[in-house]
Amino acid sequence: MMSEVLKIDDIDKQIINLIQEQPNLTHTQIAKKVNRSQPTVGMRIRKLEEIGVLQFQAGIN
Repeated sequence: MMSEVLKIDDIDKQIINLIQEQPNLTHTQIAKKVNRSQPTVGMRIRKLEEIGVLQFQAGIN
């Protein structure tokens, strides 16, 4: 599992930046911005969650 932590590439970094800047973007919107398919983006986001790079939280107004 530790080797996965080291496998954050430029696409992963772009995805992270997009989510930080615009947290309401859908996987499809992110995919268009990083020029990848929606399933690929979904897989990368899941991987980033599993290794602890991304964590999503919901708030109530």
